[in-house]
Amino acid sequence: MSRAGTWLKMLGVGVVCCVGGPAFVQYIRPTDEELFKRYNPDLQKRSLEEGDRRARDFDEYVTKLKEWSKSDKHSMLRSFSILMLIDGSSLCGLLTPLVAQFGSPLKNNRNRDA
Repeated sequence: MSRAGTWLKMLGVGVVCCVGGPAFVQYIRPTDEELFKRYNPDLQKRSLEEGDRRARDFDEYVTKLKEWSKSDKHSMLRSFSILMLIDGSSLCGLLTPLVAQFGSPLKNNRNRDA
């Protein structure tokens, strides 16, 4: 086989892998409605009841992430803040030295020295 043929064959295989693979995954992935139908009745009921609350919590979380991304706080402090938001714990004293150095992660301390 000539070099051009080898290159064309490899190009074809690359296109099949790069385009066909994700297309196949998208084709076999179930929709949200199909997944919901597979739930047992108790899970369906609970999902319907908690859906709005979870959506609000997620929107609040994304809003806080956007706010934190604009701040000039240390990135490690923001990471601890995200963990506190997720599980609500104080991380067993790990956060105390950071709060002492950088200020509370739950307040906007941008102008604390002013």
